Amino acid sequence: MIFISKCEFLSGWLAGIAGIATGHPLDTVKVRMQTTEGKSLGFVLHSTFHNEGIRGFYKGMAFPVFSAGVLNAIFFGVYGNSLRYLANSGGKTLCCEEMPIPRSHYNNNYWHCKVALAGSIGGFASSLVGCPVDIVKTKLQGNRTRKLNTWIVTKEIYKQNGIRGLYTGFVPMFCRDAPGFALYILAYEHILCMMEGRIPVGGHHKFSSEIFSGGLAGAMSWSVAMPFDVVKSRIQMDDQNQPKYKGLIDCFRKSFQKEGLPIFFKGFEVAVVRSFPVNAVTFVVYQYSMRECKAWTS
Repeated sequence: MIFISKCEFLSGWLAGIAGIATGHPLDTVKVRMQTTEGKSLGFVLHSTFHNEGIRGFYKGMAFPVFSAGVLNAIFFGVYGNSLRYLANSGGKTLCCEEMPIPRSHYNNNYWHCKVALAGSIGGFASSLVGCPVDIVKTKLQGNRTRKLNTWIVTKEIYKQNGIRGLYTGFVPMFCRDAPGFALYILAYEHILCMMEGRIPVGGHHKFSSEIFSGGLAGAMSWSVAMPFDVVKSRIQMDDQNQPKYKGLIDCFRKSFQKEGLPIFFKGFEVAVVRSFPVNAVTFVVYQYSMRECKAWTS
């Protein structure tokens, strides 16, 4: 059984809220670029601000802010416990707590594989709980005309397709999050250890190293996750009464036939720009909160 400690839950909650507050406007731009054919970054920015004002960039933010803490707590909690189980290392979960990464070869015991697998498990758990939140957020962000809120969208989805409707786009979301989170957490840990070398168990990293590692790891993870994120957004924005796409493969095929390979990286530049501050803030808030919580409860 995977147990999430009080500190992991609280730290994940605070980190999730901080990340959402930092990156939601650019996330709205990304979703609109992905779900609108032929529209550029400049067009989306201008049309959103011209037609809806600043508030348009914050559409769909309320539900994610409320749930972000839970989702982040689930990811970090499941990841941490999975890694401890896989590494059989008690409280040690960082490569820097085991040994510095050698210049000539990576440390033994398949540490990188264990971190990637633990990150993938955490990503699966997060997507399983987060899909209903994500589809409501995506529909609110993609809406430009109707006056909608979280409750109206949730009620409409449930009325049309029940619980199954709230999990529309789960397959591409899982395909995005499992490898995406694996690369995300692996890159963060590896870059951090390369920058700082070995630290004692319970030691502290520099904030500057955490910010750089978290931001770069987030940007790297989008290189794997982006094609599935595009497909997820399109499936979730599709009319479920008269769907344009029959599923993951069909959406890939139709999107490629109509718009070519570049469509699968539409919004990539926005995601990368957004991911650097969002993931930097997320990791810094998480690590700081964990340290303070452990110090307070010890």
